[in-house]
Amino acid sequence: MYPYSLDRGFIRVDTEKTTTIDDAATDELWETVKLATVEYGLSKVLITGNASSRTLTVLDIYESGERPAKEKIPNLKVAFCLQNYTPDDLTQFFMTVAINRGARIAFFKNEEEAIAWLN
Repeated sequence: MYPYSLDRGFIRVDTEKTTTIDDAATDELWETVKLATVEYGLSKVLITGNASSRTLTVLDIYESGERPAKEKIPNLKVAFCLQNYTPDDLTQFFMTVAINRGARIAFFKNEEEAIAWLN
């Protein structure tokens, strides 16, 4: 489970310990998001970290994009602020899958921009 906390009306999830985005990391992330949203009764989440690589297959990415809907997290809005991660076509695919299932997802390099988008 990743550490999380309440911060200015949203949930902050810290993924600093993860440098590679893989299937286990995404499972742990969505489990943390589900637990935190239930605990705090909020649907806005800022995910911070330093992930610099990804080892997910297209199927893994698709399944990760489906997770918010499968976990029944209503009105979920997630801002990813991963300092060493460069979004690409697979990132867009992940976002499209999640958005088509009701979640709002965006990636940012700047934390203040991510927070402004959440609010």
